[in-house]
Amino acid sequence: ACGVILYILLCGCPPFGTNVQIPVLFKRIQKGYYHFPMPEWDGVSTDAIELVKKMMCVDASQRLSASECLADRWFSKFKEQSLPSSQLHSMQQRLKEWNAARKMKGAVNAVTALGMY
Repeated sequence: ACGVILYILLCGCPPFGTNVQIPVLFKRIQKGYYHFPMPEWDGVSTDAIELVKKMMCVDASQRLSASECLADRWFSKFKEQSLPSSQLHSMQQRLKEWNAARKMKGAVNAVTALGMY
C-alpha cells in the first residue's frame, strides 16, 4: 500500500491503470503489473523509481520494510533536502487532473444510475 501511495505522489496517477475493470485490476495487482509511463515519470530520479519497485514487490519476503524504506538512498536525499523540487508543480497538476477525472467519472456514473441521462 505504501508503494502505491508513493507511486501516486511521484507521478500523480495510480500504478495499475485508471479505467480498468475490477477483475483486471486485481490481476494486475496480484501479478505486480505496472510501469513507469512517460511523461509522468520524466524527471523522477532513478533512486525514487527503484524505491517504488522495491516497495511494490509482489513477494512480501522481498518487499522492503518500513525501516528499510526509511534507510533507502532516496529517503536519505529527502531528509537532506537535496531532492530537486523542479517537478513538484507538474506532479501536483497531474494529481489534480487525475482527481478531477475521477470525480467526473463518479458523477457520470451517478447520473447514469439514476437514469437522468
